[in-house]
Amino acid sequence: MTYLCCTNATLAGPREFLAGCGSPQNHDGRRRMQETENESKRLPNVVLYSRRGCHLCDEARELLHEYEIKPILVDVDADPELQKRFGNFVPVVEIDGRIRFRGRIEPVLLRRIIDSGK
Repeated sequence: MTYLCCTNATLAGPREFLAGCGSPQNHDGRRRMQETENESKRLPNVVLYSRRGCHLCDEARELLHEYEIKPILVDVDADPELQKRFGNFVPVVEIDGRIRFRGRIEPVLLRRIIDSGK
């Protein structure tokens, strides 16, 4: 007797079917629990609005790097709209499209945001 594999549409004997076909899905359609490190640990998209000569901006960048986050760096002084929007309140950290920090980054909150995937 042969079985049709769930996602690869390949024919397999009973042993091969039970052993799995190598697809990322179980044969009942559920995702396998064995995820790679990158899949289970999604890093957020981070934008760091900063300016030159700002020690808090430097601290924010260093802290983000400690958490293995490589932010997109945006100089607020290079854009009049950003100067108007943020004024002297830098650094500003935007995570996945939402402003999360102004001024100092709170490490505990940053860790919670990263861990929650939000």
